[in-house]
Amino acid sequence: LLAYADCTGHGVPGAFMSMIGTTLLNDICASENGLNPGEILERLDTQLINILNKKGEAEVSDGMDVAIISYNPASRSLQIAGARRPVYLIKQGNVTEIKGTKRSIGEREEKSRQNRFETKEIVVGKGDTLYMCSDGIADQFGGQDNEYPNGKRLKSVGLKKMLVELNRLTIAEQQTAIEKMYEEWKGTCYQVDDVSIIGLRF
Repeated sequence: LLAYADCTGHGVPGAFMSMIGTTLLNDICASENGLNPGEILERLDTQLINILNKKGEAEVSDGMDVAIISYNPASRSLQIAGARRPVYLIKQGNVTEIKGTKRSIGEREEKSRQNRFETKEIVVGKGDTLYMCSDGIADQFGGQDNEYPNGKRLKSVGLKKMLVELNRLTIAEQQTAIEKMYEEWKGTCYQVDDVSIIGLRF
């Protein structure tokens, strides 16, 4: 089981929400065996909102964006669920974006809360690669030229293209290559957000 969380809350300090969310997630995974990733996200959402209510933090404009995967090596079955965070799977040189549910953890917007966290299940083969990342990479401005002197966002299209280009490398080699490509893309543009990425090769 692996989870990636990216805090986007404005009503509550990001560090506080991240700390509480991480603690709750660890407790849920340790005490409630057998839950699929979507069920874990539902538990996390309920418990986080309860804590925020008790602390008087009633106004949270966004929340935590989370992606969770659960892998069974015996069946090579991979379960995936996301709270506004996708994961990217590269299989035989082709990239698939597996999107998360359009709802953040701790989000109060009633329409979004009608969306239940969905668990998707796929079978992965040898050599398939999965990526989980913050939105800081896709949101980064760069690629400055005459048409875009102030840069433009990399977006998910640029991110997926980058991952496909580097997929022939080992995971260790990809780390160095991604750091280099990110810096080259950013150029003299300021860094807009935190940047992190996790890669898993099966």
